[in-house]
Amino acid sequence: MKFLAVAFAIATSTVMVMAAPTTGSQLEPRVDSLPGSCNGTRCNLGGSHYDCYRGTSCTEQSGAGDGKRCYVSTSTTLAKCPGRGNYDGPTA
Repeated sequence: MKFLAVAFAIATSTVMVMAAPTTGSQLEPRVDSLPGSCNGTRCNLGGSHYDCYRGTSCTEQSGAGDGKRCYVSTSTTLAKCPGRGNYDGPTA
């Protein structure tokens, strides 16, 4: 009977040691935005087109143009476009 109690204590203490987290297992920092490129009036990221934030634009007239870098927010799915525009679209 004592042997079973000792064996159980050793087995459960080993499981607890194995379940301890390692020092290198921290989470990666969250990505706020992903880079895309201007295509017409919107930001293109992986074949999907995203609207620009209010006050930004991808048009050539606003100072941007096709191929310019824009950034799509991972939280709002709107893009921060390089040109200045007067588009009265979404803000967040």
